[in-house]
Amino acid sequence: MATPKHASDDIGVGELKATTATSTVPTIVQFGSEQCAHCPPATVMMSQLTADYEFVWVYQDCLSKLAEEFQIAKLPALAVWGGSVENVLVYQGLRGDQVKDIVAGHCKRRLVLDAEF
Repeated sequence: MATPKHASDDIGVGELKATTATSTVPTIVQFGSEQCAHCPPATVMMSQLTADYEFVWVYQDCLSKLAEEFQIAKLPALAVWGGSVENVLVYQGLRGDQVKDIVAGHCKRRLVLDAEF
């Protein structure tokens, strides 16, 4: 299971460029806050999705450099980074299954073999 980069690792676009993100395996940046009531459910859903989808998960506080650069105003928020500034999509104020829908829409499913295979 993928572990997110720790929230205290305040990064900017320059550091995000160093990730191995591509259009087929993007970096999903989650923006949140301890004071946000909707952020913990979004984090739980992100952790569950790491088993089913291929992506790099980075968590950033809503007051980080990257949050400022992406103009994050509503939490929780996700940015889908495909390896360049021209290839980034930002979704804000997410609720319910929207986190799952975004990941499913931008990331390839992992091939998982079950016991019946």
